[in-house]
Amino acid sequence: MLQYIRFQATDANRRGLRPGVFALVNGLARDGHLSAADRRFWRSSNDWFTERVADPASVEPGIFVAHPFAVSWFDATAEDLLARIPGYLRILDRHKVGWERRLTEDPGVIVYSDADQVLATPRE
Repeated sequence: MLQYIRFQATDANRRGLRPGVFALVNGLARDGHLSAADRRFWRSSNDWFTERVADPASVEPGIFVAHPFAVSWFDATAEDLLARIPGYLRILDRHKVGWERRLTEDPGVIVYSDADQVLATPRE
């Protein structure tokens, strides 16, 4: 069975969602909380991911409008992508941002998939 991995906030936001690792670190960067070293890591790593991982909204415009509660999960076989996540997690730890690692065979109703990830909405 396929396994999926997600790194997300331990606490839900005002929409009831638990933002993923990228959203959490992007928020710290946006708010000016990253050190110079963390900012370099964040910028180069985000650029690295942008070059290698499809943005579901670019592939299927409007997908997040149609599925506003959808969240992304890594395919467990995407080892090259997963190898970069610990750097993001160290940033969250330094800023005392709670996060958790989730592993599942059933991420919900899959509304998008590619070789590295799925976008899924919770099952009702």
